[in-house]
Amino acid sequence: MIAGSTVNVIDFGAKGDGTTDDTAALQSAIDAAELVNGSVYLPSGTYKITAGLVVDQTIRIYGETTEGSIIANETNDVVAITIDSATRDADRC
Repeated sequence: MIAGSTVNVIDFGAKGDGTTDDTAALQSAIDAAELVNGSVYLPSGTYKITAGLVVDQTIRIYGETTEGSIIANETNDVVAITIDSATRDADRC
């Protein structure tokens, strides 16, 4: 991939149908974007996750619209996204 590329979560197997567990696909897309200091794009849909997603590098994660691309945490005891940086304490979303 080219530096600064945008990866589409669908290309990593995400369905965005609200029932399929998209956790692994989203994490794979995040990991790929981190390798090239790129972006992660989520087309319209509801992306169900059952475990936390980890972002270690500075990347951009964006979707179709604020109402159209949703990461749905299906269990209340799971941290949806952890942003980990060597320059600051981890943030939790």
